[in-house]
Amino acid sequence: MKTSKNISLPFLSVLCVVVCVSLPAAGAGGSGPLRRQAGLQPGESQLLHSKIGRPTTVLFVVPEGTVVDKGDLLVTLDDSDLIEREAEQKLRVIEAQAQMERAEAQYEGGREQRNEALAFAERAYKLAEMTLRSFHKHEYPLELSQAENELVLAQERLGLAGARVSYLEKAAEAGVEREFGLKEARLVLIESELQVKAAENRIRLLKDVVQERKKLELQLEVSRRKQDLARAREEASRTADRRRKSRWEMAAERYRVESDRLRRLETQRRACKVHAPRAGKVIYPRTPWGLNLRPGQMCAGTVVGYRQPLVEVIDPEHFKFTVPVTAERAAGVKAGQRVDVRFDAVPRTTFEGRVAEIVPLSEPQGATEKLIVVHFNHQDPRLRPGMTATLEF
Repeated sequence: MKTSKNISLPFLSVLCVVVCVSLPAAGAGGSGPLRRQAGLQPGESQLLHSKIGRPTTVLFVVPEGTVVDKGDLLVTLDDSDLIEREAEQKLRVIEAQAQMERAEAQYEGGREQRNEALAFAERAYKLAEMTLRSFHKHEYPLELSQAENELVLAQERLGLAGARVSYLEKAAEAGVEREFGLKEARLVLIESELQVKAAENRIRLLKDVVQERKKLELQLEVSRRKQDLARAREEASRTADRRRKSRWEMAAERYRVESDRLRRLETQRRACKVHAPRAGKVIYPRTPWGLNLRPGQMCAGTVVGYRQPLVEVIDPEHFKFTVPVTAERAAGVKAGQRVDVRFDAVPRTTFEGRVAEIVPLSEPQGATEKLIVVHFNHQDPRLRPGMTATLEF
């Protein structure tokens, strides 16, 4: 439609407003061209945030629009406070480690001593029991047998000595044997009688005294060793040992906690240097970047908090739009279809986009929706991510 040259400028402004307002309405129904407004988005991007757990100051930030390679430095945050805290934390870790090692040495040393005492008590108890059994089965029967054998020999010698005395007495009466030989034989007889009595007394002593006394002594030793063993076992598992173990475990847990804190501080200190995760172009976030700052405004000296956005690295050659529509309207759109793109900030210019894919969304209020992804590859320097455009399918 041609416009007459004499139409006033206010009328053109009103006409422009009417047309702009009517565009979305034209595509709202089920007929006519589909028109939607959407923001220009990078095809691929990565938004980088502050990983410092407290507010920190920006010392350096790369200028917006800079093309960077992977690994290039993008942002430097003030790490002086972190360096000081890290040094203090290292001292805490060293102290916690020393306490843990002392507690472990006390626990292990005490446990080793108690285990040795327990092993000694077990061996002493077994030895006492073996000695008692040996006395009953071997030592006493052997000693008694020896005493009985000595008694038999003494009785035999006594019999021989008596017979010899009788013979010599008869010989002396006949004048054959001299008096001296008879006296000697009588002395041997007396000695044999004494040996017999000694053997008999030894047997009675073994049976009536030695056996009972030795048995009681050995039983007492067994009981004593058994008590020692019980005390050693109690000592090995007494409350003091559990307390030492608890102190060791608490010291080990403190060392672990302090070490974790140190590792987090080291990680945060390294995070003060923000490097490019990929090659691309740097843009500033469209959300407020710091205290009392407008979106996209950033500079050295800005204070940022935890998880606040710092910079965004985008693919500078590929962009896209995402347009949610109903399934009914999406039915008339096909992959590869041309899309006319007009930006409010770039008047009287129509750009071309292509439908890349149509993907399903959730189902709000029972109505199935689709998401149309439009690829837009233009290098016009007037275009920036976030700009609003009207798309006509």
